[in-house]
Amino acid sequence: MESDSSWLVHIEVMLGSLDHVEVQSCSICSVSDELRRQKEEAYKPKSVSIGPSHRRATRHLELMEETKWHYMREFLDREGTIPEQN
Repeated sequence: MESDSSWLVHIEVMLGSLDHVEVQSCSICSVSDELRRQKEEAYKPKSVSIGPSHRRATRHLELMEETKWHYMREFLDREGTIPEQN
């Protein structure tokens, strides 16, 4: 039986083998403190956090983390990129 984190290593290998040309042209930038102060609520995630900035900032975002991992696992299973677990 694989360890609980072995699938994560596989994901890192798969993502590392991707062509980064398109990925490098996109990014999620941090909002400057000056802009954030003008309307703080506009920059707080309401349902899902993307990236590490707001992870586990609130209970409802923390609960969504497990859901995000679940759906990523489902997607990768469907695409056949995660080895089957016994």
